[in-house]
Amino acid sequence: MTHLDQETILSLKEIMGEEFTDLIETYVRDSQQRLNECIVAMEKHDIEGLQFAAHALKGSSANLGAAGLANLCLQVEAATKTGDLTSATAPLNQIQSLYPEVVQALLQTTQ
Repeated sequence: MTHLDQETILSLKEIMGEEFTDLIETYVRDSQQRLNECIVAMEKHDIEGLQFAAHALKGSSANLGAAGLANLCLQVEAATKTGDLTSATAPLNQIQSLYPEVVQALLQTTQ
């Protein structure tokens, strides 16, 4: 099962050309940082920090066709808006499980 929208990937490859690999490498670096920020913010009960990091991860994931990951980020972001971080726990755990698979799938698109 793929975690990426193949039409989005093909379109990005066409638009970006040789810079597509750089785009994926940048996403991997940035998204790992954002995921780490989400985890730390959750541990510290930092609602604003969690909202910011989840929003950033959502946007970049959606732009690369990782809709499932983006949807989970949306759930975390929505939980921060209610102020109830307990409802962010399950989707954040799912993000942590899904993220390595998405990264692997993205890296395979550069080969």
